[in-house]
Amino acid sequence: MSKNRKTPTRPARKPLKAKPRIARPKAKPVELEADVAAQIAAEIDTAPPAPEPEPAPAPAPRPARVAACGLPFGHSPVDIGDPRIEEAPLWAAPRVSALRWALGIMLISQPVLLLGNTHALTNWANQQPVTPFSAPVLTAIQSWHDATARYGLDQPVARGAATWRALREARWPGQPPARPDQNG
Repeated sequence: MSKNRKTPTRPARKPLKAKPRIARPKAKPVELEADVAAQIAAEIDTAPPAPEPEPAPAPAPRPARVAACGLPFGHSPVDIGDPRIEEAPLWAAPRVSALRWALGIMLISQPVLLLGNTHALTNWANQQPVTPFSAPVLTAIQSWHDATARYGLDQPVARGAATWRALREARWPGQPPARPDQNG
């Protein structure tokens, strides 16, 4: 199948020539005599008002064709809203800069992480070598973890870990039990 096919080549383009510019005379403003200007102004003032345009008739309803997803043709499964109404979404406050938005997200997420993610801080602290400089930090992290555990803030993580262990140890009917050294 290795035939030598020649690709068609385009003919060389001719260079464009600049067209000479034609000098056109400039239009001069028309000066009207005072009596002609007054007559035109009077005609404008006495002209009857333009009739109101009649509203366009509503388009005839199209027969409903059903698309593959079960919706009538032209309808979307997503609630888009009326494009003629300019409503700002609830999350988009007017004139909020990106910096303010990012700062707000950080101010909300940091306390949530400090309260609910202490197990990660404790695991990190347990992996660090104990030195005279890191010992106070490691002690503070452990006491913070104990304080949040007293208020039950470690329960979601404990329940998630217990569920994960139960799912890991679950077996299909007829499947041998998991070996103790199997980390899954």
